[in-house]
Amino acid sequence: MILMMFLNKVDKRKIALFQLLENAPMLTESKETVMQELELSEFIVNKTVTELNADFIEFGLSEDFQIVSDGIFLTLNESGTETSATLIDCYIKESLRFAMFQDFFFQRFDSVNEFALEHFVSHTLAYKEFKELKKMLENYQITINKEFHLVGNETNLREVTTLVFLQLYQRDFSLYGKKVLEQIRNFELFFSEKVHLNQRAGYAQAKCFHFLAVSLVRTQQQFYVEKKVDSQVLKQLAGDNQQNVFNWLESLQIPEPQRTNEGNYLLLFLIAEEWLQVASAALCQRFAEIQQLNRDLLSYLKIQFQLSEEVLQGFEQKVTIVHFKLFHFPIEANYSYRKMDITYFAETYTEYFSASRQFIQEQKTNPAVWDARQFLFYRYLLLMVDALPLKKVLAPITLCVDFSFGEAYNRMIQKNIEKITEWNIIFKAHVDESVQLILSDIHFVDWPEITQIIWLAPPRPVDWSHFIKTLSALRPHSGEENKVGTAPLSSEK
Repeated sequence: MILMMFLNKVDKRKIALFQLLENAPMLTESKETVMQELELSEFIVNKTVTELNADFIEFGLSEDFQIVSDGIFLTLNESGTETSATLIDCYIKESLRFAMFQDFFFQRFDSVNEFALEHFVSHTLAYKEFKELKKMLENYQITINKEFHLVGNETNLREVTTLVFLQLYQRDFSLYGKKVLEQIRNFELFFSEKVHLNQRAGYAQAKCFHFLAVSLVRTQQQFYVEKKVDSQVLKQLAGDNQQNVFNWLESLQIPEPQRTNEGNYLLLFLIAEEWLQVASAALCQRFAEIQQLNRDLLSYLKIQFQLSEEVLQGFEQKVTIVHFKLFHFPIEANYSYRKMDITYFAETYTEYFSASRQFIQEQKTNPAVWDARQFLFYRYLLLMVDALPLKKVLAPITLCVDFSFGEAYNRMIQKNIEKITEWNIIFKAHVDESVQLILSDIHFVDWPEITQIIWLAPPRPVDWSHFIKTLSALRPHSGEENKVGTAPLSSEK
C-alpha cells in the first residue's frame, strides 16, 4: 500500500496491532497470539497499546476507539463509525515524511535544516526521514534532485501523488490553490453531459479532480509526460473529445509537443475511470495485450462455468476496463490496493474465489498479471460476483420447506431464504427422491436418508446459521473448491 511508505517503524507497528484486533473475532485476541503474529515482546505489546490509547485521545478518536487488557486478552472497543483507515490517515498527516513529500511536490522545500527548524525536530532526525523517503520513492522510479524537486518517471509520480492526496484529502482540493481549481472549472468536457459528472460517485469525482489538479501543478512546474499512445489511436477511441482536451490545454498555454502527450494521457485516464465510454471491442482492437488477456480469462471462465456467450460478453465489457487500467496505470494496479478480509467471499462465492485465484496462478509467467496479482484477484472476484449470477453457475439444490403452520408460513420462509442467498435452490412443496434437504419443525421419519433441519418457530439467528452451514455442505463441488483456502496468493513463481 503506497501510503505506508510515509510511516516510520513505530507507527507501522501500532497499525499492525490495531488491525490485528480489528479483524479478530469479537475484536479480541490473546496477548500471546499478538506477540507471535507481530513478533513482539510482551513489553513492546504493552507499550504499543498504551501509545495507541494516547494517540486516540490526541487524534480526537477516544470516543471511537479504546484498547483494554485484562492481562491475558486485548480487546478493541469501537463505536463502529471509524476504521483503521482513519487511524492510518491520522498517522500519515502527522508524519515527517508526508510533510516532506508535500513540500517536494509543491516545490517549497529549501533544505533539510530549514525543514527541521520548521517542524521542531533535530537535523539528524529530519535527515534520516529524508533518506528513508528518498529510498521509498525509488520503488516508483521517482527521485529527488539537488533542488529538492520530484523528478523521474512522470506518470508514476502523478499516479502516486493522486492516490496519496485522494486518500488523505478526499474532497478537499484547497491544497492546490485557487488558480488550479479555476483552471479545472474551465475544463468544459469534464462538466459536459458526455461524462455525466453529477451521476458519478463522490469518490470517482474526487479522484478525477485530484488527477487533474496534480497534472496541472506538474505542467506549471514544466514537467510533462512522455508519449504513451499514438495520437491517432486516441482519436479513434475518443473522437471529438480529444480535440476538446487539446483546446483546454492550449488555453493553459501548454506548448507542443507536450500538449499532445498531456492530452492523450488525460484521455487514457478518462477512459480508464470510465468517464468516457469506449466499447470493449474498440479497446481490444487497438491494444493487443488487452485482447489477449481478455481471451485467456474468458476462455478459462467458459470452461469453468459453462457460460453463455451473452453472459461472457457482458463480463468482457467490465473486465476490459480492468485490463486497460492494468497496462496504462500500473501503479494503482500494483501498489494501491487495500487488503480486505476475504473470508466472506471464500465462503459465499467459493467458486468465484477459486476461479479468480486459479486463473492468476496459471498466469505466473505473465509479469503484467503476476506483479498485479492482488489487485487482479480482488477485481476479478468482484466482477464475477457482480456480473455472473450464482444461480447460472451452480447446480441446483433441491429443498423442501414444510412446516406445520401451513402454506403461508412456508412461503414466508422461502422468501427469506431467497433474500439471504443467491444459490440455485429449487423449492419443493412435498418430499420425494429428488429432495436433498428438508426444512421443517417436525421430523420426517419416513425419509431418514435425506438431511433434515428442525427449526423452532419463528426461527432464531442460530437456526439460520445452522441452515446456511448445512446448505454449504450440500453445495456442489464445495469440498474441491474449499481446498484452495483463503490464504493470499503466493509470491513464488
